Amino acid sequence: VAAWCSENLETSTANAGTSATAERTPQLSIVPDRPLWSRDKPFPARVEEVRRITSSASSKDVRHVVLSLEGSGLAWEPGDSLAVRAPNDAETVNDLLAITAITPSLRVELGGFERTVRDWLTHHLEITRLAPSTVLGWARLSGNPGLKARFESMSDTEMKAFVEQHQLLDLAEAWPARPAAMELLELLRPLASRSYSIASSAAASGDEIHLTVASHFSNAIGHRREGQASNHLNRQLQPGDEVRVFLEPNSRFRLPENRTAPLVLIAAGTGIAPYRAFFQQLEEEGAAPRSWLIVGNPNQRSDFLYQPEWLNWRSGGLLERIDTAFSRDQAEKRYVQHVVRERARELSEWLEWGAHVYLCGSLAMGHAVEEALKEGLQEVRGLSGRGADDYLAQLRLEQRIKKDLY
Repeated sequence: VAAWCSENLETSTANAGTSATAERTPQLSIVPDRPLWSRDKPFPARVEEVRRITSSASSKDVRHVVLSLEGSGLAWEPGDSLAVRAPNDAETVNDLLAITAITPSLRVELGGFERTVRDWLTHHLEITRLAPSTVLGWARLSGNPGLKARFESMSDTEMKAFVEQHQLLDLAEAWPARPAAMELLELLRPLASRSYSIASSAAASGDEIHLTVASHFSNAIGHRREGQASNHLNRQLQPGDEVRVFLEPNSRFRLPENRTAPLVLIAAGTGIAPYRAFFQQLEEEGAAPRSWLIVGNPNQRSDFLYQPEWLNWRSGGLLERIDTAFSRDQAEKRYVQHVVRERARELSEWLEWGAHVYLCGSLAMGHAVEEALKEGLQEVRGLSGRGADDYLAQLRLEQRIKKDLY
């Protein structure tokens, strides 16, 4: 894709005999298109709707968020993600400033930019996502040898769990410190955007873009901490507000170019979001491939996200089959990988028919599903472990296993 950039109206002198009065020929130079909106220049999307789609009885708070990209010129395809540049929660920032006794209005220069401490902590630095270096840096600032010794004695798995379950405010409350403003700010990483799979097709929703946002929280030291972007989207924003966003295309998680290819769509939790976009797109196009949805969540009555739409697609014939794994609806926990293992023979048949398999959700879920698929193929087809690995590798090479895991 190219954009016409400018016209060069200088007279060509390629032919020595050309007259000075010869007709002037426009010369057009071409430069590649660049996105108008990007990570460095996010678009201010208008909030149209924030609606809870899990019941009040659910242990999960999941919201359907509708944003308007009208006037942005942005175009997306099913499978793409939207990155959200949300500020840190004002109350969390206030609590951190109070416990560290740092003056909010103090101006500090970092990286050639001068801002108040409050501004740095609200808009530019991570205070909810920790890194191991943050924990060890805070241990140094606090002068508490217990935190350093405890953290360094952990296994990699334990360290990962610790940084995922704690926020900076937890460290500040459990291991108090009074750092200088510069010491605190230099400890923190730049504030990163949060990405969400797009739950709508532009063919169906126009300039509206839909997200499926689960509220995240932690409770490491007895105080509930909200997730940074999910709290902003689900609890802070009202219709008419704006939030800064940019697109993150994902060319490896698209519908097959051949719209007749069968689809096996496997998801847990909010991983179902891009499949909603897929089905909206198929419906708009009038395409009707064989399709099979395998989805999991804790409880059917409270957590079956977009249930009416899936049932409508099934009754209308666009969705052929639904298998569910609601983990808390029976005594023994049941997940999507159990469905994959139990349905190995049917899945093997679908693969023989040329099915494309999609996985969306957590990394742990994706790994468990691939292991279950491998075990099922070994049993159904009589393959060795190496043979099943080779078969799955061939499917990946053919781009028939597509993953969006996080």
